[in-house]
Amino acid sequence: MKNGRTISIKNPKLQKIRNNLRLIILKECSKRKTEIMDEEHDLKYDENGKYIKISEDKVPILQELTKKWWDIERPLRASIIKCPICSKH
Repeated sequence: MKNGRTISIKNPKLQKIRNNLRLIILKECSKRKTEIMDEEHDLKYDENGKYIKISEDKVPILQELTKKWWDIERPLRASIIKCPICSKH
């Protein structure tokens, strides 16, 4: 853990609340990242699933979507919700 500090919760009810809050955060982050990836997919592929060459006007849009994805992922990786080594929650 960061700075060697550990806060242990011994009360089972509080542990359950903590774990449920972690799951809510993970699910919401996953949902938002999936929406971003779907938008990227729609820009890169046609209805038949064939790759479309990316035009110059789509590049800034894709860069912005990638930035949004990392704006969600970076804090998640830095938090205690996910293991920094194996990325499990």
